[in-house]
Amino acid sequence: MAEDSDDDPVTDEVDVFLSQSLSDNLYLMQYPLRPKGMGYNHLDHLSARVKPVQKRVEIELALDTRSKNYSASKGEQIAVNVDGNLPQNAGDRVFSTSRMDKITLSCPPHTQSFSNCQYAIGLVKDGEIFL
Repeated sequence: MAEDSDDDPVTDEVDVFLSQSLSDNLYLMQYPLRPKGMGYNHLDHLSARVKPVQKRVEIELALDTRSKNYSASKGEQIAVNVDGNLPQNAGDRVFSTSRMDKITLSCPPHTQSFSNCQYAIGLVKDGEIFL
């Protein structure tokens, strides 16, 4: 470090290991318009799908349709727009109820548009950092 400072002491030193072996199996899931404090952890995870050849990941999450922030009329309209007049027991319906009750998050395949972005993914294990 360039400067030592008494008010910012080094508290720990660890070994750092660099690896590229997992880089083909990592997916970036980023939703920059979602506020930091509003993660998806409170939603039930319904399913996940991975298409490794296409480098696509989809995660299906249940919506809380009883929330004060959920608009039942909008949810019903979206379900009608998506599923049309398919019968309730039709296998190809997106929504199992008559309203939008889930969302699907997906990451696009890694393209050249991300080539100027720089991200690091790390794991701390047994006092070592793996990047």
